[in-house]
Amino acid sequence: MSRKQGESIAQRVANTRAGRAESPPAPAPAPELSPPGVQHCWYDGPYGRQAALLLEWRQRAGTWSGRIAVSVPEGDGWALVELWVEAGMLAQPGSAAHPGEAPPERAPGGAPQQRGRDSNPR
Repeated sequence: MSRKQGESIAQRVANTRAGRAESPPAPAPAPELSPPGVQHCWYDGPYGRQAALLLEWRQRAGTWSGRIAVSVPEGDGWALVELWVEAGMLAQPGSAAHPGEAPPERAPGGAPQQRGRDSNPR
């Protein structure tokens, strides 16, 4: 830090404070973006039962399907793929739910929402 010739410490402090008062306020921090609602599931596919991430549900023509991310063997390693599969190929971890049952609805934020008996899509 350099000192201008003939400027006292008090003058330097006053000039620094004046400079801070003139500078624009710091921008507000950007809002934190939350990741989409994702949940663990089991996928019964060509390589047996595998852990997968359930990204979203959709219903078309009365049939439910889930978009998942799952790893598959590729050459000497593994590849991560994203695909749509029928609800019957998915199961919730730790639940006694039959894999063919209708999936739970997703709330707007992506969190699972419990479905009542009367709202079963079948």
